[in-house]
Amino acid sequence: MRFRSLKEDLQETTLGGLPGGVLARMAYLAELRSPTAGYEHWGMARVHGEAAVQAALHEAHVETMDTVLRRPLAELYGEGEQQAGMFQRPPAELLPPATDALRAAHFNLVWDALMRVSRRRGPRHPIA
Repeated sequence: MRFRSLKEDLQETTLGGLPGGVLARMAYLAELRSPTAGYEHWGMARVHGEAAVQAALHEAHVETMDTVLRRPLAELYGEGEQQAGMFQRPPAELLPPATDALRAAHFNLVWDALMRVSRRRGPRHPIA
């Protein structure tokens, strides 16, 4: 039996099993954040250790945010439209802890554009 590394476990099992693309991963990782600015994932912490899990989840969250920032808005809108209420979330809830001001501003602009398009188009109107 081959044991997976923490990164393999996270990418292939946890994040790879999520339907909905990069926005679903971003929302999932944001939901793992605890009020103390760390992450809570009991199962992974039990297997891999708390410190390693904190680092891996933060790294995955930052990488996912970077992917969002590089993705065309039409693709993001298409993904988000498949998930009820996705664009209703405040962008600050989705960001990794200690996101630098420039990345946070970029993400806020992208998220604001997606929210505005979502409001104008309403449900089930794909972007051309």
